[in-house]
Amino acid sequence: MSKEKNLELDRLVFFSEAVVAIAITLLALDLRLEKTDIKGLLSFKDMAALWTKFSAFFLSFILIAVFWKIHHQFFAFVKKIDDRLLWYNIFWLLCIITLPFSTTLVSAYFGQTVSVFTYSINILLITIFQNQIWDHVAVRPDYLNDKADGDLIYNYRFDCNVAMINAGIAVVLSFVSPIAGFLVLFARPVMMITLKKIYKRAKPIIMTENQLSKLKDNNVNNLGEENKINKPYLVGVLLLTLILPLLCGFTEWISGNSVFFSLELIGKWVIFWSVGMRQFMAGLKQAFNPSFTAKTIFRIENKESHVIVKELGFANICFGLIGIISFFLPQWRIVSAFGSGLFYGIAGVNHLLKKRSGPNEKIALVSDIFIFIVLMIYIAFTVHNFFLFNDF
Repeated sequence: MSKEKNLELDRLVFFSEAVVAIAITLLALDLRLEKTDIKGLLSFKDMAALWTKFSAFFLSFILIAVFWKIHHQFFAFVKKIDDRLLWYNIFWLLCIITLPFSTTLVSAYFGQTVSVFTYSINILLITIFQNQIWDHVAVRPDYLNDKADGDLIYNYRFDCNVAMINAGIAVVLSFVSPIAGFLVLFARPVMMITLKKIYKRAKPIIMTENQLSKLKDNNVNNLGEENKINKPYLVGVLLLTLILPLLCGFTEWISGNSVFFSLELIGKWVIFWSVGMRQFMAGLKQAFNPSFTAKTIFRIENKESHVIVKELGFANICFGLIGIISFFLPQWRIVSAFGSGLFYGIAGVNHLLKKRSGPNEKIALVSDIFIFIVLMIYIAFTVHNFFLFNDF
């Protein structure tokens, strides 16, 4: 059985490296100098005119190389795989293989919002699925070999989170200064080193044998785990619920793409981030890793609940896709706001009615109710304007 599993793991790694090799090779296809662009003899000025293509190529080459290196390092510690890990890897490869297309957009339309936004979203999706791969094996000790200790698991999680934050910043900046958003992606190593110096991991609490035995006798250890806030979950909720919608709305306003900082503008970005991206990402996690939601949010240890959590994940994926599409089709926003608003409202009431809830469920409660209120205000505002400016 172990030989079969090792063979399956080897095939996954070899296939992934082949796809990455193809993707990194495809980048070079865009490095062309058309004869029609040359007047007379080839000059250094003609070569310098290719700087946007070379900049996009260089950044994409480095990023794919870094993603491959991290992926290679991950699987040096993995000894077991399953279907969920396989699908996370497939989606990661999907985003890797589309990067040459995003690179072509940036090189052809350098400094434009749509091209840099598309490129940054592509990078963000790669980092998300990369994070999902590591999170999936990190919480399952039997999936990792003996070389993977607590510090190594933590460091890789930290690196994945910083990579997502870096790409998220680039997405936001693409609406204010596309060139700045593109350059931020170059600053990822600096950002990684700086944050590692600023953010230091808390030292473990050292207890005597008597103290430890008392904790075990009183089952305080289990209680402590139940009452422990999941920091990555909290950061993700804050980013998608509050920070990114406000930041994107504010940046669009000051960049002149919107006349004033209106409720319609806030609704647009709340629907994209808090409904679209949050529900889509939550849906993927629930569909492929139902144990996280079952244990962390609902505090259910029974594995039979995973079937229900998966169904919830599929619903979140559908709601999330509608929210994401509404960014490009504004007429979908009212539909997305109504459907997801009801979903968040009912979920929030359900959390509220529970007699016993942990801190993570309280985070879900507050964020669900907050999004519900914002979406209902947005619906009321939209309906009011519709009847105000239309005669019946």
